[in-house]
Amino acid sequence: MNTRVSFERLFASLSRYSIFVLVFLIPIVYLPWTTDPLEINKQTVLLVFGLFALLGSLAGSVLEKKVRVWKLNLIVLAKLFGLGVLISSLFSLAPVTSFIGQGMQEYTSFLTIAAYLVVFLVGARMLRDEESLVPFFGSLFGGAGIVGLVSIFGVFSGGEVFNLIGTPHALGLYLGCMAVIAGGVFVLSRDDSVGVLVAEGWKGVLQKGLMWISILGFVLVALALDYWVVWMSVLVGLGCMFVFGFIRPRVFDEVRRLVAVMVLFVVSLLFLFIDSPLSGVLPAEVSPSYGASWHVAEESLRDFGWLFGSGPGTYVIDYAKHHVAEVNSTALWDVRFDRSVSHLFTLVSTMGIVGVGLFLLFVGFLLGETLMHVFRERDDREWMLAVIGLSGWAVLMFAMVVYSSNLTLGFVFWFLSAFLMSRLPAKERVIAFRRSPRMALGVSLGFMIVSVGVVTLLFMTSSRYAAEISFARAISADSAGAEKEEVIAYLQDAVRFNRWNDAYYRNLSHAYLLAATEVSEGVMAPNVLRDVVGLAISSGQKSVELSPNNVVNWSTLGDVYRDVASVVADADLFAIAAYEEAVALSPQNPKYYVALGRAHLIRADQLAVYATSEDEDFARGAIEERGAALDRAVEVLGSALALKGDYAPAFYYLALAYSRQGNLSEAVSRLETLRLANPQDVGVGFQLGLLYLQQGKVDEAEAEFVRVIEISPYYSNARWYLSSIYEDRGDIDRAIAEVEVVQTLNPDDTAVLQRLDRLRAGDDVVDDIEPIEPVE
Repeated sequence: MNTRVSFERLFASLSRYSIFVLVFLIPIVYLPWTTDPLEINKQTVLLVFGLFALLGSLAGSVLEKKVRVWKLNLIVLAKLFGLGVLISSLFSLAPVTSFIGQGMQEYTSFLTIAAYLVVFLVGARMLRDEESLVPFFGSLFGGAGIVGLVSIFGVFSGGEVFNLIGTPHALGLYLGCMAVIAGGVFVLSRDDSVGVLVAEGWKGVLQKGLMWISILGFVLVALALDYWVVWMSVLVGLGCMFVFGFIRPRVFDEVRRLVAVMVLFVVSLLFLFIDSPLSGVLPAEVSPSYGASWHVAEESLRDFGWLFGSGPGTYVIDYAKHHVAEVNSTALWDVRFDRSVSHLFTLVSTMGIVGVGLFLLFVGFLLGETLMHVFRERDDREWMLAVIGLSGWAVLMFAMVVYSSNLTLGFVFWFLSAFLMSRLPAKERVIAFRRSPRMALGVSLGFMIVSVGVVTLLFMTSSRYAAEISFARAISADSAGAEKEEVIAYLQDAVRFNRWNDAYYRNLSHAYLLAATEVSEGVMAPNVLRDVVGLAISSGQKSVELSPNNVVNWSTLGDVYRDVASVVADADLFAIAAYEEAVALSPQNPKYYVALGRAHLIRADQLAVYATSEDEDFARGAIEERGAALDRAVEVLGSALALKGDYAPAFYYLALAYSRQGNLSEAVSRLETLRLANPQDVGVGFQLGLLYLQQGKVDEAEAEFVRVIEISPYYSNARWYLSSIYEDRGDIDRAIAEVEVVQTLNPDDTAVLQRLDRLRAGDDVVDDIEPIEPVE
């Protein structure tokens, strides 16, 4: 009997302290050995300790041989919301992202939501115990104090804030929530019958210090951000506290305790309307507008289904396909936003009306039940706890409506929800195992499943972590200019440890492609080249297979096929097909139209070779196909300019398309326009010089080549063709001078040496010369 009681206490402590650890650690977790030092690490901590909390709770029920069930609609709604997220994940456009979370989408994945719900249910039961309240607030402000302290030093150091929360605005909202709760504790926690929420002795001194640091940290960060959402969120939380203060004014009878909240209120209200003296210290944060966000949500529901949306974590897919074309006139035209300006709008787009409807029902019931509890509660202590929790919860609830979210904000929201539910009166039903064998079997089975889940999760997490570390090393090695083999080895390790991440395969494909270019330097044997090209293609195909709705995967696969078109049969056709998929997935982005246009140009060049065949029928067919390819190139490049009229690459490749069609006047006109907009682009200048030569405008060509050389003295092709102009005029000395510079820049090029010998020997002029370096 004593042994069983000891184990009951052990598992109860496991559950209890797992929750305390989460409350303390989630805000401060920062591990730099992964590509993302925050979200994936916070999620891992959440999953591990969340499972420990659930394991301890189930084990306690098994040992106690009874289950305690609360009769609350909130619990049913929370579970229904989790079920809605699960169904949405099952039908997701990116199932791996929706279930597990990757690429900064961990905060909204099914695993994370499930862990939130575990914390909500287990935490609410734990916080009902009065002995848990002081440690809870200690853990809460322990993490908040560290975040605030780091932020204070960051602001005073000129804005280099070591942000432990995420984006600057998320940092401000987190500290705002903590500041409101700290202010509430200062106001409402007294040394009388109401009770104390602060530890005694040195722990209490430390806790109060951390609370003040949270408040000061918020004020400084908010002043540095000067973002209306941060100020307004705090005003909502404090307003909630003040409104209820009028209902029970005796709780606010000590004026000295109002200092913290009054300072917060005055500062927030003042700088909501005037500019902060520290404005601009922290970097600005960009996001889609509210109108653009709603447009994406509406179109996504229409396209992917109203009931369950596109799936958790897939907003980046929604945005790519449905963002408004007007964004192309801004500097953000090629930004792929992975969440909307509002977390609520993000939920609408990715989880549909079922997911967002259940979430709003849960929020509405929780708010309604809490308000009724506050109005009816007679005990000052219980009333105080409900008001403190509701004030902090209101900060984050308002923020979710007008701002996006992340894992830290989501965790704090759900845990404060658990805190509010723990204060609600609820009927508890105790079900003994001897009276309900099914319940006994269910709880026991649940305990075994969770036990296996803990082991499985630890294994999966270690493997996933190894993959992330390898991927981070690959990025670091590439940034440091390491050999391609080293980068590829790290990426291969990442793929070996985690075969479900399309980003790993995508980057591996690109790395193989870069390695394949070494053949031009004579480094790679032909059979090795064939193998590397095959690996580049297969890795790109695997990324598409894992996430076929990600436009970047198709674009990367198209790049691979385009760049190996000279050595792989029909690669130009595969490139066209890949880019067409990219255009379909992001129809408002001109970049993918240009890529498609380039692929058609490559196809046209390939067909130009076939057109020289001795088989007349085959040659005739190639000529017709080439004309169609050029027409298609002109069409899609024109579409790119229709989307973004100042997009230089579209002008450039459209000019090349016209040139290949023989429409030199139109090609020259396009490049002249582009040159005016980009006078320092030597590639544009060189192509324009070539077109002038084709038109017989030798003087204009000479002037353009000279201008290019003035900008870039080492541009060999410009000097090469300039020398041909001098040679054609009979100015051999100047021609030799230009070729000698080219020979210096290309000492091993036999064509340069042969031409230099010919010029010095005074041989006849060669009418047709080829570029000394590759050109488009």
